[in-house]
Amino acid sequence: ELNKDQLFEDGLKIASALTGKEINTKVLMTEEDFLNQSFEKVNIDSLNLDLQLLPVIEQRLKEIRISLKSKASFSVVLLCGSTLEGLLQDCASKNPQRINGVRDVDYGLSKTIDVFLHDLEKMTTVAVD
Repeated sequence: ELNKDQLFEDGLKIASALTGKEINTKVLMTEEDFLNQSFEKVNIDSLNLDLQLLPVIEQRLKEIRISLKSKASFSVVLLCGSTLEGLLQDCASKNPQRINGVRDVDYGLSKTIDVFLHDLEKMTTVAVD
């Protein structure tokens, strides 16, 4: 049987070796800590969403909360994925130059996520440094 804690520690050691940086494990949450967080109040005001999208996202967040309370994990995953897709698509449509210089940003969630993960990786690297 896999020991999750040992696997996590091994992963941190590998990440440290690959990046040449020590990773502070005290900052990282355990899986249980993460799952026990409360996400009741999510502030989406700072996202500057399209006015037509805002009520849709608010409704999705409400549905996610209901599904979380009902322990409907699969529903939560689907709703979160759909909500994330909408948020990323809105951001991508407002910032097409960030999506590899492509003007038509209607090419799917996968490419959009790849680009934003790349940007997030850059921001994380800067924050860690």
